[in-house]
Amino acid sequence: MRLVSWNVAGRRDGPRAPRLTRQADAIASEAPDVVALQEVTRESDRQWRGALADRGLAHVASTTHLLAPGRRYANLLASRWPLHVLSSSDVENDFPEKLLAAELQHPEQVVEVHVFHAPTGVGAGWGKIRALEALHRRLTVASDLPRVVCGDFNAPQAEPPARPLVTFAQDGATGELLSRPELWYRDVEPDVPWDPERWDQAERQVLEPHESDLVDVYRFLHPGGQDRSWVWRGRGHEVARRFDHVFASRTLQPQSIRYRHDWHQRSDGQQLSDHSAVVAEFSAAPRS
Repeated sequence: MRLVSWNVAGRRDGPRAPRLTRQADAIASEAPDVVALQEVTRESDRQWRGALADRGLAHVASTTHLLAPGRRYANLLASRWPLHVLSSSDVENDFPEKLLAAELQHPEQVVEVHVFHAPTGVGAGWGKIRALEALHRRLTVASDLPRVVCGDFNAPQAEPPARPLVTFAQDGATGELLSRPELWYRDVEPDVPWDPERWDQAERQVLEPHESDLVDVYRFLHPGGQDRSWVWRGRGHEVARRFDHVFASRTLQPQSIRYRHDWHQRSDGQQLSDHSAVVAEFSAAPRS
């Protein structure tokens, strides 16, 4: 089973450029069985459904119907096999459109797939943390099915070689929890006390899923590897971060994972997205 997960940056086909079609062509070049997209909009939802169906991914679910007024970005899941969408009404979440879960009817065994997109702390403050906590609550519910969890987590801050990951509640240089928040926090959450322990735990319990059989597929296959999927640019310098992840049950036997950085680069004068896609491959789903 081959999965492509990608933050498509809200692209759509328009009168000036068929950007979404270029993205769909790039995805099709990987011949995926499952595609998980973030930053799909109300306007692009129909275009994505048609483009993916034309490329053999006829079974589609999305969360655009959950978008509240003023919200733009939702998730979409497409597959070669039928999907049974799981309700998320049991999980309290400020951003219900950021979590899409479905049972994928793989020919050998049903697989539970979760597509997640964390809002940014700079934009949502504690809304980011509540979204991460909502995902964690969902994943701590016992399931007899193998799971895949993927998407844009907007975390961690860093993954230093031979050191634990650094969350956005920590000092990037020392790893110590920040006694005072960054300046942006004071602008976004001026009336909410800073709680570095909760912030750190919310990121860490999802990115280091010790309470389940999930593994970070990149870390599982490349223990000492260093990669990135998004680059922050500002004040004359760049900071590369691995925000886009795939986690999976060990029983799915992850075989490979790689980042398509060329999709992040310029193609025919157009940048396909500001994120690199991640492509993961698993052995055939285990039989029950």
